[in-house]
Amino acid sequence: MKKRSREINIFSISALDLFASALGAFILVALVFMVFFAMTSRTQAPVQVPQCPSPTAPEPLECPEPSTATEDALAQADLAACEAQLARSQAEMEALTAHCNAVDQQAGELEQALREVYIPPLDIVICLDITGSMSDQIQGLKQEINDLARVLDRLVPSVGIGVVAYGDRLFD
Repeated sequence: MKKRSREINIFSISALDLFASALGAFILVALVFMVFFAMTSRTQAPVQVPQCPSPTAPEPLECPEPSTATEDALAQADLAACEAQLARSQAEMEALTAHCNAVDQQAGELEQALREVYIPPLDIVICLDITGSMSDQIQGLKQEINDLARVLDRLVPSVGIGVVAYGDRLFD
């Protein structure tokens, strides 16, 4: 009678497949959400500062000159209305100037903060499981890796991406 092998194998090929897929998914999710992590960079990035519209002078007021003595009371009322409108325009102009100064100060602070942003050069290796169990997901993973490469190319001054594929016994 032949002896049975009593070797305990806790990691089968399917379990290895599962762990590799989970690790790949975790890495992809971590890289996608990397842009939302705390900014810790130190390079100077091009900054687009919002511009406050330059204050423009109010439209010229047309205040009629009184022509006769009978229209003098009516002209005085028009003159008072023109002066009130001028006062309102000056108050609006002062408020707009104060708002523009506040926006300029915030833009300066934002520009200073963005100058401190720096993402160091990255080297990333992506391990792909291309065994038979992953045949449905391979096309989606190719597109995700392509999108990831485009995003990293914009964010990082120097990025290196390597892809390691492993497959079944008959894998080329």
